[in-house]
Amino acid sequence: MKLTLQRRFRGEDYTIGSLYVNGEYFCDTLEDTDRGLSQSMSLDEIKRIKILHETAIPTGEYKVIVNLSPAKKRMLPRLLDVPGFSGILIHRGNTKRDTSGCILVGENKVKGKVINSIGYEKWLVEILSEAQEEGEENTLQILNFELLPLSEAGFSGLKDIQDFAMQGKNPVRDEILVADEMPVENLK
Repeated sequence: MKLTLQRRFRGEDYTIGSLYVNGEYFCDTLEDTDRGLSQSMSLDEIKRIKILHETAIPTGEYKVIVNLSPAKKRMLPRLLDVPGFSGILIHRGNTKRDTSGCILVGENKVKGKVINSIGYEKWLVEILSEAQEEGEENTLQILNFELLPLSEAGFSGLKDIQDFAMQGKNPVRDEILVADEMPVENLK
């Protein structure tokens, strides 16, 4: 199973992204501040830049296993061999206070938060566990995506940005958000 996380917005103290499963949009993500770390950096460089409990993990590709989290007391996806970080999970939560380097899953309908995260966590654990049990390797590739200002990006409006970010319907949601009904601040 191939997961891809495209970071699409950097707030002052959080990062919003889109998570894809085998190329299909799955949900939104919330992480700590993206400080420009990369898997290709030296461990010393990562440690120099990293702020404990306030830094998103380096971009790159990681193996993912599902196992029991002693801290959370449930089965969760765990990223292996993240340079300068340990215990990185993908799990439920709503704000940067819930992350400490981990990746939170949910819907970014509220500025600086993800909501409805329990269902996304359960669904992700289920599909990754199934793939793992069938002997398939689970991986997560993390990419930074820079949104250009509207005039440079060539977008004609809010609907184009939403369509680009969402890239299709999410089967977990009951309905797709209509851009005309969604405030601009909810896209961050």
